[in-house]
Amino acid sequence: MLQASITRGLNAEMDAHLGYESGDRSAKAAAGTDNHRNGTYSKTVDSNYGPVTVDVPRARAGTFLPTMVPKGSR
Repeated sequence: MLQASITRGLNAEMDAHLGYESGDRSAKAAAGTDNHRNGTYSKTVDSNYGPVTVDVPRARAGTFLPTMVPKGSR
């Protein structure tokens, strides 16, 4: 449950960063950017309920910096 919530939040951050939702080709074309999703990487986050592994999305240009789970944090 916690893992799913964090993952949904990270995907929402990526949507806001890129300016379109995942799978929305018309909005992607309208945004006119070369930057797009480029998979995910796993990260272990320490929580009050123990360690949780989440998938953090990546942007092709490397410009996405998540705020929910900042880089370098646990």
